[in-house]
Amino acid sequence: MIRLNCQFKGRISSTGAVIVADRGDIEADIETMQIGIAGKVKGNIRATNQLEITKQRILLGDAETPSLKLDPGAFFSGHCDMPAHRFEKPAPNVSEHNSRPHRP
Repeated sequence: MIRLNCQFKGRISSTGAVIVADRGDIEADIETMQIGIAGKVKGNIRATNQLEITKQRILLGDAETPSLKLDPGAFFSGHCDMPAHRFEKPAPNVSEHNSRPHRP
């Protein structure tokens, strides 16, 4: 987990969670599994699990995530793409001999 409670400019990539705390002022593109914003982020976000913006906090940028949670009073300015199919694991193959035709 990465917790940011400072000013940061750059790029962030994590396989875990990213938390932008209340004094966090981040200008970065962020790629992570899960992100919680309780500060300000200016940049694009790709979260493979969830993006959450708490009340009176800010995201200025585009987001790609299968799950978006906005608390009342949260501010989000940008485009959101929620492509759940890109993050899902492929279903196991069902062999033909195990499937039965439907009979009324």
